[in-house]
Parts: sequence; C-alpha cells; structure tokens
Amino acid sequence: MPLIHIDTDKKIRNRFTSLMYQWLNELKQDPIQKPGSISLLEGFQLTADDPSLWRRWRMPWQIDLSARGLLKLSIPAFVPAEIISAPRGTVSVVCEVAAASYDLKRQLITEYDSKKITVDNNRKQVAAQIISLNLPAAKGSLMISAPSLQFMAQGKMGLKPSEATNAQPSGILSAVYL
Repeated sequence: MPLIHIDTDKKIRNRFTSLMYQWLNELKQDPIQKPGSISLLEGFQLTADDPSLWRRWRMPWQIDLSARGLLKLSIPAFVPAEIISAPRGTVSVVCEVAAASYDLKRQLITEYDSKKITVDNNRKQVAAQIISLNLPAAKGSLMISAPSLQFMAQGKMGLKPSEATNAQPSGILSAVYL
C-alpha cells in the first residue's frame, strides 16, 4: 500500500488535485497565512469506497501536534464490533495511519511515517492507545495524515484481504499548514 493511499479513480484524483490547487492559490494570495488546520482538505475521502472511512470507523480521533516534529493520534478504548462497520466475514481490521510533510518551498516530501494497528472484529474491548508518528517539518510545510482500513477475512491459507468491493476505505484525517 502506498504511503497515503489515493484511489485510482480519476474523479477522486481530480477532486483532490483541485482542492490542493485551490488551497495553494489561497496561499499565494495571502503568503503570510497563519499556520493551522486546512479544513478544505480534512475529511476528504481518498477512495471511492462506500461506505466511506468515516462511516466505517465511527469513532472520533484526537490529534495532538503540540510536540514539535511529533504527530500523536489518540484512540479511546473501544469495542470493534460496535465502532467499526465491517463487511460480512471480517475477522480482523488493520488500521494504518500514514502521514507526510511536504516542504512547499523546496517542493518535496521531507518526512513520512506510518503505523499499523490490528484489532480482532469482535465484542472484546480494545485498550486506549496513542499512535505517534515522527514528522519533523519546517515552517511553511504542509502536513497530512490519512488513515486507511483493510478488512481481513478467513481464507484457505489463513487471513487474506476481504474481497468486498468497499474493503479499503481511506481519507484525510488532518491537514495542517505549519
């Protein structure tokens, strides 16, 4: 899976490119734009899957960027079968959170990191956890984090990715201009 999964669907790629272009134009018009969240990009669905990532994973994420160079995502304790809307036959769910920082002046990705957590799709409570991603980024950088889900089903040789057509939703959780 790529660092940040964007569906091969041309409409989605074009919408994402259009949003980025719109934000960059806003930045050109106001070059002293204050650092902060880019609401235009947050919540953008990177895959054509329906239901979307946000309807599949029905729990809020808590984002902490207070430590320089560190992105922390807090996930409260939860019961997977109550919070995750998985396709029929799902045995476990892999949640991968990927993040990257992009230096706008140098026009290159300066850092990236990703972490995975796997939970059984059952009614047993999963402990609260914090996913920490190392992302040192210079002032004037764009930082994006994007979770994706992969639903796993039982196959003849063990677990395998679900064959359901909507089994890998992905979206932008946070987009921040530093």
